[in-house]
Amino acid sequence: MPKSAPLTPTKRRAAKETSETPTPKKARKSPKKAPVVVDESTWRTSSISSGTTINKVAINEQYRIKDPAALGLKPCRQEVVTKVIKGRETDVTMILYNEREVERAAWRKHGGPDGFHAYLKKLHESQKKNKPEGTFHAPSSYFSNSLPYVGIMTLPAASGSSDIFANTPELRNLKIRMINKAHGDEWLWKACNLYLWGNVTGNNAHERCILTAVTQLPAYPPRTPPPAVLSPEFQALKALMEEAPTRGDMCMGVSVPPKNTHNIRGDDIPFPQDCREYWSTGYLTRIYQALINIIGTHGVGDEGWKAARWMVYDEYLNWDGIRLSLTEATDNAFGWLQSRLPPGTNPQLEFSVFDVHNHPPPIWAQYNALLPTSA
Repeated sequence: MPKSAPLTPTKRRAAKETSETPTPKKARKSPKKAPVVVDESTWRTSSISSGTTINKVAINEQYRIKDPAALGLKPCRQEVVTKVIKGRETDVTMILYNEREVERAAWRKHGGPDGFHAYLKKLHESQKKNKPEGTFHAPSSYFSNSLPYVGIMTLPAASGSSDIFANTPELRNLKIRMINKAHGDEWLWKACNLYLWGNVTGNNAHERCILTAVTQLPAYPPRTPPPAVLSPEFQALKALMEEAPTRGDMCMGVSVPPKNTHNIRGDDIPFPQDCREYWSTGYLTRIYQALINIIGTHGVGDEGWKAARWMVYDEYLNWDGIRLSLTEATDNAFGWLQSRLPPGTNPQLEFSVFDVHNHPPPIWAQYNALLPTSA
């Protein structure tokens, strides 16, 4: 077609539409919002004890701060600490931060204490939905702002198989070792953690105390339950255990008075002035007589003494039993589980603060002679 040829209607329309198509405008950027000014003076007071420190790994796990330096946090000191690594105590150099400063940085990052709490709650709900068997790490202030102290704690997600005490890989491994030590039973693991509850803070101290317990506590015999139907001899022992003395204590801020104090005797210590309490000689004599009666009727097997001794041990454990520290582990109730001891050897129990009186009542010799030579 010649260049001067007129445009057809179709081409004329297309050219017009092209010429009238508006040039697209650039998207207008919305103005940046001014940062929200937060009055930190309105924030609640931290419940973390002054001087509490936290390491970098825990900062990431608990406060979700991967790079403390990026938030202006600086280490307060370094120290060599003993940690349990692969079941052995190992000295490592740990870089520590002031935990109050870490908490403050987390608050600032999320707009305050309430914002940080809401952030953790969202993470917690997500984990419970997507990985209910997992362990949720958070500062204990997330779970309660009214705790008497706030260290770092780890609570498992809601799950029937979770164990609040086995909350690190090392503790889970130590739990297996302790269960093996107790012949497949969890009673020893629970008893040790019950003693440590409230007495130690932090997973590192917890791990070290449990490792000490695994290595230093005695070799326990298999746990034997009492017969399903109790004979008169077992009923008599059960009745005696209901007379077992207990110490006064505080529970949830309420004073719990001692029980059965008529079965308690004391040794006065002149300096420093003190009094140590023990199960009375008369009460112990009645217990040994009840055990002798069970042996006479049922023998020393699973249906007799091996079951009866655990009934006494469990009650005495509440009085004076397992004691744990970072370096020592003892069980002052173990004497009730021991088999026959050689002449001149006393059971592993405390009868008096004075050596001259620290021996069982005379009837014990008769009881000991009836015991098997192995547990």
